[in-house]
Parts: sequence; structure tokens; C-alpha cells
Amino acid sequence: IVGNLEAFLDVLHARHLFWVRNAQGEFTSGFWSWLNIKDLVVAPTGPPSWIPTRYLWWWRASRVVRDVNMAGFDNEVIDEFPFFSFLLADNHPHVLVLPFVLLAIGAALHVYLGRASLGEEGGSIRAWLTERGSWLQFAGWLAVIGGLVAFAWSVVAGVSIVDALRTTLGTAIGLLLAGGAALLLWDALRGLLPIGMSRAEFWSAAWIFGALAFLNTWDFPIYLGLLVAVVGWRERSRPFTQLVGRSLLAGVALLVAGVLLFIPWYPTFASQASGILPNLFYPTQWQHLLVMFGPLLVPVAVWLWMRWRAELPGSDRSRTLWLALLIPLALMVTGWLFAGVAWLILGDQPFLLDQVMTGLGVDNIRSGIGELLGRRLQTIPTAISLGLLLAASLMLLIHRARQESSVGKGGVQDAGVFALFLIALGSLLVIGPEYFYLRDLFLTRMNTVFKFYYAGWILWGIAAAYVTIEIWPKQVSGFAALRVLAFLPLLLGLTYPILATATKTEGLRPASGRTLDGIAFLRELKPAEFAAIDWMRMNLEEGTVAEAVGGSYTEYARVATHTGLPTVLGWEFHEVQWRGNADPLGTRRQDIATLYTARSWEEARAIIEKYGIKYIFVGPLERASYQPLVERKFEAALEVVYRGEGVTVYAVPGADLIR
Repeated sequence: IVGNLEAFLDVLHARHLFWVRNAQGEFTSGFWSWLNIKDLVVAPTGPPSWIPTRYLWWWRASRVVRDVNMAGFDNEVIDEFPFFSFLLADNHPHVLVLPFVLLAIGAALHVYLGRASLGEEGGSIRAWLTERGSWLQFAGWLAVIGGLVAFAWSVVAGVSIVDALRTTLGTAIGLLLAGGAALLLWDALRGLLPIGMSRAEFWSAAWIFGALAFLNTWDFPIYLGLLVAVVGWRERSRPFTQLVGRSLLAGVALLVAGVLLFIPWYPTFASQASGILPNLFYPTQWQHLLVMFGPLLVPVAVWLWMRWRAELPGSDRSRTLWLALLIPLALMVTGWLFAGVAWLILGDQPFLLDQVMTGLGVDNIRSGIGELLGRRLQTIPTAISLGLLLAASLMLLIHRARQESSVGKGGVQDAGVFALFLIALGSLLVIGPEYFYLRDLFLTRMNTVFKFYYAGWILWGIAAAYVTIEIWPKQVSGFAALRVLAFLPLLLGLTYPILATATKTEGLRPASGRTLDGIAFLRELKPAEFAAIDWMRMNLEEGTVAEAVGGSYTEYARVATHTGLPTVLGWEFHEVQWRGNADPLGTRRQDIATLYTARSWEEARAIIEKYGIKYIFVGPLERASYQPLVERKFEAALEVVYRGEGVTVYAVPGADLIR
């Protein structure tokens, strides 16, 4: 329910706090300039108010992080959090998956709270491999024979040697992987797989975690990683090599089983993600990190500090500090090495390289090196803060693992260790986009920050809910009063759900009355178009409708949206996003423009036949989008099935149109 701190800052901004007038009477502010959040860096207008009055002010909370390129232009970054998603009411997968994410975390907690060690259940990996040696040999021979058959078939088919070898290698690897997967699943069914989980736990987890890939693909590896870490913790009494082996085997087996359980979906799955790129130019400013995660991070940081001081010996405290420096440094060096390899690859792809440089706002990469170093120096607090969170969590986990006396104990301490896993994983997700991002159509880190921060919010939010109970003072003292201050960001974070809900719902008393009708706004604002669309919805048979084509998040595609009739092209860029490229769109946008503006009926008819168009909608938006709109050809050749104030619906004659 809690939001980030942007809403509280918006209230301060609306109150004109921290603004002063210069000699020319203009507002200036060092604080707001330092904060550097878009909209809030602009001087306020109007009289001071306790409630922000800027149009859609509550939207800014989902765009706190600011990436500005070398030319001074913003690259949009999305940093949603759950309550913003609820308020926006846009049912994207990252929102719909939330109950299942909580179920997955609950499943990981169940495994964690189970038996501390499974003893020799499932045996050791070495014994398992020895016992399954004949099966593995069979899979190997099957791969060899299959590869040879594929090679012979390719040669007979007359393909090149290179393509034949590629086919051979792919066939052999595929058969080997299929054989290994079959072995894993067969032994998992019988409870003989040495993975530190019972058969019931394994298959329940495979079903729950496998569903995450189908529901919201980003979440599958994230929460599978949490479960694998928990399995490793349960096996911590074993030698390190066995612990790692059983954990990795559990992860691979769960991955295979999870995919198998949802296999009908995978053949048609496609993603716009196409690799990993280094993030060299856009580190997150520390103040933006604090505004975004303050309500969660402050209590988590206080709790970590308390445990760090109480539990770790001096040597481990020193290691924590060194690790906090080494983690971001290692990630940065890895990013630079990655960039070097990418530079060599992009050298052969000048178009892609030009896209990258245009996004950065530089003429060539070398000209941005100085700016890059300056940005990294300015955001050292971000790297150190996230490094400390991750390092402290890891060192506390390592220290607890060494304490044999704690093995098998339940209660609060066990829950605290699980909270450390949540904090560590959340820290990894948030620090990751500082140095790497997934390449997509935007060629920026927008979606990586969006999805990783969202998962980080959930993990840190659950951990914060736990640690607030831990750090709440049991008795009154000076130090206890300081601990109470850790709850201040939580209270400030409640500003968002209270004021944003009041603004978006008009104080829960909207002037037009409450309704669940999603088309009510059209009835009120554009009654003529509403009447036409409502008539079409009630009276016309299924068929493709032509209407004006325009940008996303606009009134375009309103006919298809509210009638359910298919259209030639809706929100163009959204179609590109869903499909990965613009190829399937072809010339649809231009063809629709031609349909409305062509003087020749023959030219219009060719487009109608090309897309199987059954209805043509002509309203104010079409007339504004296509000038001059030549309507007389429709009047002469088509049937008018609806005519209202400024709106006409034409239909192709000869079809069964009316219900």
C-alpha cells in the first residue's frame, strides 16, 4: 500500500517550500535543483496548496529516476511500485502476476522453514551420477548417432558443409539435453534426485515457479534464484562442493520441470529482449534512489546495522566494508570489459552503433568518456549504499551458516535469515541496472529498471514489513527513540496512497457519479461518437473496421477498443513492442491514410480488399487526421449504415452486416 516519497515532496513543492525569489522576482532553489526530479525542478505556479494541483501529478512518482543524455534530453525511465499500478489500473502482466509472486515467495519460505537438512535423502551427486552412468552413456551415444544421421541427411540434401555441421551440432546438443532432462524428471518423479527437496516440494515448486514464466517472464529466474538459495541454505551442513552441486542441480531440475509443465505456451513465445548491454552512462543518482525506496530501505538499513553490530566479529565487519566497495567495482569493471567486446561487435553494425550514440547524445563514444567518469563519481553514494546492503546481508548469512548451534532452530531467528535472503536478492536486482541492462526496442535501461525495481520493491517490502517488528523498541530509551525515526519514511510514504487516490477519484465523489462503465467518459465528452460506437456494438456483425491511426495513449483506436471489432492498425508503437519489430505492420498506416485521402475509388477499393475491411468509420478524429478527407467516394460506392452528428459509418455492400 505504501508509496515512495515523491508525493510528500510534491506537497512541499505545492507549498512553495525551499523556493526563494531572486532580484528579478523569479523562484530559485538549490534544494530542488539538487533533487533534480522532473516537474519538481520547475518553479511552482499559483498560490501555495496542501494538495498538488499539477495535472496528473501522481504520475511523477513512477518516473523518479532520471536519465539525461549528453545532449541534455531525458531518456524515460519507469520506476513503478505496486500502489501506483493499482491506482493506474492498467492490467499489465507485472500487476496480474503479483498474487502468484507472493505465492512463490511463500513456497520458498515453506521450503526454508522445513527440515534444516535432508540428511542423505536422494544421495550425493557423485553417487547419483555413478548410478545413472549407463543412462548418461546412452544419451551420449544417442546424441552422437543423431548427429551423424543429421550430417548425412544434410549432405544428401545438398546443403553447404558449414550448414551441415551446424545442423549436426544442434541435433547432437538437442538430443543430449533431451536425454538429460528426461533423466532429471524421471528421478524427480521417484524422489531420487539429490536436490535437497522432497518430491512434493519439488513438483509443487515446479508448478508455481514455472507458472511465473507464463505469467510474467522476468519473474521466473528471479524467484527461482530465491528458492535455489534457500535450498543451498538447507544444505549448509554439507561440504561446500556438495552444497553448490545440489543447489545448482535443484535449479536446473526446477527449470526443466517448470518449462515442461507449461510447454504448450513456449512454441509461440517471443520476446523483444535480445541480449545484455553494459550501462556505462546512466547511473542512478543517490537522491533518486532514496526517494524511490526510502520507506523500505530506511528500516531495512537500521535493522541490518543493528544485526551487523550485534552479531559480526570485528574481522567480518571489516570484510563487509571491503566487500561493499568490491561489489560495485567488480560490476563496473565487468561492464567495461563487456563494453569493449560490444564495441568490437558493433563496429561491424554501423546502424546499431549510430542508434546507441544518438541515444547517448554524442557524436562519438570517445567524446563522452569525461562525462561518463564525472557521472560515476557523482553517484558513488548510490553504488556504496547498494554495495553495503548486499555485503551486509551476505556476511550475516555467512556468519549464521558458520554457527552450528543455530542449525535446526526455528522462530524469529529463522525468519530473520529468510529476510536476509530477500534483502540480498532485492539489492542484486536494484544494483544490476547500474551496470547492465537488457537490450530491447528502446535501446535504454527503461524496462530493466522498471521490472527489476518492481521485483526489488516486493522483496524489500516484505523484508521491511518483518524488520519493522524487529526494530520496534520494547522499552523506552534514547536509542529507542532514534529507532522510532526509522518509521518516519514509512509514514511519509503513506502520503502517496492518500493524496493520489483522492486526486484520481475526485475525493471518491466524482462529479459524474461512480460507475464501472469504461466508456462513460466518451458518452460525456463526445456524445456523437459514443452514440455511433454504441450503435455499432449493438447492431453490427463481426468485421474489420477502418478508423484513424495515431499514437499510443491517445484517443486513437477508440472504435475497435469499445466495439470489439478488429481494426487494421491500433496503437502503432505498441504493436511494434508486442511483436519485436515493425515488419508485421507493413504499410498499414500509410494504407489507411490513402484510404481516407484517395480521390479514386479504385485506389480505395484495393485497400479495402487487401485488409478485408467491412466498415469505415468517419468522425471528427478522421477528418482532423487526414486532410483533405475525400468522403464522396464512400458516399457513392458504399452503404451508409449509420449517420449521426458529424459521424458516418459506411459498410461494404453485399455482406450480411446487420444482426
